[in-house]
Amino acid sequence: MTTSQRVINSYGAAVYSKERELQKRAQECVKQYNKLQELKQIKNPHEALAAWKSYVTNIQSVHKNCIESVDWDRIQRSRKPREPRKTRTHEFEAQFQLQNYTPSVLDKFSRSIQKKINRLKRNIDLAKIKDREENDLRYGRFLDDLRNWEVLQDIANGIQKNKTVSYNNALQYFKPFDIIQEYGDDIIYSFSENALEIELHVCTEKIIPKYELIQSESGKVYKRMLTTSKMQELYQNHVYSSSLKIAREVFAYLPLKQVIVNTINTNNSILSSTKAQTDFSVSFDSKTIGKLNTDEIETTDDMFHFVDSMQENSSPAFNVALSA
Repeated sequence: MTTSQRVINSYGAAVYSKERELQKRAQECVKQYNKLQELKQIKNPHEALAAWKSYVTNIQSVHKNCIESVDWDRIQRSRKPREPRKTRTHEFEAQFQLQNYTPSVLDKFSRSIQKKINRLKRNIDLAKIKDREENDLRYGRFLDDLRNWEVLQDIANGIQKNKTVSYNNALQYFKPFDIIQEYGDDIIYSFSENALEIELHVCTEKIIPKYELIQSESGKVYKRMLTTSKMQELYQNHVYSSSLKIAREVFAYLPLKQVIVNTINTNNSILSSTKAQTDFSVSFDSKTIGKLNTDEIETTDDMFHFVDSMQENSSPAFNVALSA
């Protein structure tokens, strides 16, 4: 389904629209940051500083923008769209103009009565074409609405029966992971009984800034290279935030009990390694996520309040388990 396609029922449309709105925000944030990356010289210090701060904030707070739990029963009860009636509004209006035409004194004097009548008759033909175009447009929208309604009905019915294929179709339809992918991450997932296991591939070279923008007391903005520890902090915060985002979205759409996220760093320059490796594994359960006020989680340190066990490997990688 493309972003231009429409979801028939208002509730389904609201869910779909919310996801696309969040995606557009992420797109704009990344767009402004990429423009900043291309600049050889900072011409507008205030805009540059705002763009950098916005980007750094967003990659660490992806989890704060999620939809509420989807009501599949409500989607299942939505009415089947009705085929629109064909209308002849423009034709009737043109016929009315012809039938009620009364020649003026000027028309009679200039002998243009027949000319005006012929023009009014041509207007009827043009009006028929306009009616046909509008009817075709409405019918095309109806077919789109019908197809979307049928797709959502099939997904909703399958989810009620706990069908894995319907779980996958729901994620493909609403695309809740598109926001994360806007920042340069990639996601691969597979289903098992009552669980979803996800590989979150993070390209640190693309996502994590190597510099920060500093504003001096005089107002001048300049670049300063980030330390390795600061880049590592941004990376960990981004990984935590993205993992929470994934878990919240999955539990909002699907009646699963567990979501496992394995983070793989596809470009490990920050960790002084050139090999892709699993840096972070976390298991979320639906009950715990339901209890957490995840919008208040700000940093890696805040996440540790909800961690039962943590182990650090020889590299700055970590293994965490969240459970009730």
